[in-house]
Amino acid sequence: MKEKLVFDSTPLIYFAKAKIIDKIAALSSEKIILESVYKEVVIIGKEKGKEDAFHLDNAVRNKVFTIQKFFGSVISSAKVNKALSETDREVLSFCKLHRTCLITDDEQVRIIAEIEGIEHHGSMYILFSLLKQKIMTSKECRDTLKMIVENGWYCSLDLYQEIIEKLSENK
Repeated sequence: MKEKLVFDSTPLIYFAKAKIIDKIAALSSEKIILESVYKEVVIIGKEKGKEDAFHLDNAVRNKVFTIQKFFGSVISSAKVNKALSETDREVLSFCKLHRTCLITDDEQVRIIAEIEGIEHHGSMYILFSLLKQKIMTSKECRDTLKMIVENGWYCSLDLYQEIIEKLSENK
């Protein structure tokens, strides 16, 4: 069965800024964006004139991502965490309900995912998947990492160096 990946806002934004959505399209997984994430990233982003929002909108139009609406009740652990947005709550609940893998870089979302037994990974999982599936080269992945960091994506210096080393090993 094909892996289903549900994308939270942050990875989408940074991958669009790095202009690698076309590469993500080639991943063998089904790629899902919840309607609330689409509104947050694309609709509001386009209203603010964000270039990445237009890239993502094109990706949706080209069926790289499917938009799905969340129906159901929010999981209790997400309800009580005041640090989560309504969109975060929906994404977590959708992934729990449908047993899908959540792609998020948000620490609070990851904590709840861990508590709820929701499979979850961050942006680097996608980058390494692109490398593993030979969609991108090691150099392209390193360049993408540098670009997303330059655009504001954060990780510790130690983690950054570790990722660069792992990407360099996979030439």
